Amino acid sequence: MQVTAPPASATADAQTDTRARTGRGLLVITTGALVLAVLMIVHIRQGMASISPGTIVDAIINPDGSPEHQVVLYARLPRVVAGIVAGAALGIAGVLLQAVTRNPLASASTIGVNAGAYLAVIAS
Repeated sequence: MQVTAPPASATADAQTDTRARTGRGLLVITTGALVLAVLMIVHIRQGMASISPGTIVDAIINPDGSPEHQVVLYARLPRVVAGIVAGAALGIAGVLLQAVTRNPLASASTIGVNAGAYLAVIAS
């Protein structure tokens, strides 16, 4: 039996496809990070005290103890970070649920997790 190498054009096409997927993934991650940063600034600006985006960035990079910086660092930023961590944890939980059940359509309601949660609520 004679082993032959794949044609050069097939190898070049595979490399081009891999580069395109890598570039697309990098674009998606970069865009998501930028959208997240913009939404963080929008969320931190919301509230009784009007805070400019420049003040938010300055409070994170170079805090000086002014009232605006204290509001950003001790009231609004922890809430944003907690929301991001909670969202990431829920996303990871969903991925793990789908990986464990080997079902891309798996959700808490389709495998009975909700029914167990209802039972725990009623029992308590």
